[in-house]
Amino acid sequence: MPARVTTPFGSATTAMDVMRGVDLGGTRAIVTGSASGIGVATARALATAGADVTLAVRNSAAGEAVADDIKQTTHNQHLAVGQLDLSDLRSVRAFLTLHGGSSPMGSQATCLMG
Repeated sequence: MPARVTTPFGSATTAMDVMRGVDLGGTRAIVTGSASGIGVATARALATAGADVTLAVRNSAAGEAVADDIKQTTHNQHLAVGQLDLSDLRSVRAFLTLHGGSSPMGSQATCLMG
């Protein structure tokens, strides 16, 4: 029987709790759904840890507002906003062309679904 995996995190753990003490300088992260909710919290935690974060959003204006807020509160200026509708393959291809290269694996970016 495999060993049980344990973690210090629980149901009340926040993204900031998970990132505490982590240095993501030099790392690219793409966060989908980052114009609201858990996507914003995830993008903010990654930016706080020093990652270059791309907010992948359907509503670019909402994404820009979130990016501006994250830049002000984290002092990390390495944020970008890209329009992405995951239900539209053309949108995915366009996003990858502008923000990720020809394939997600080749871009060496971490993509997090918010």
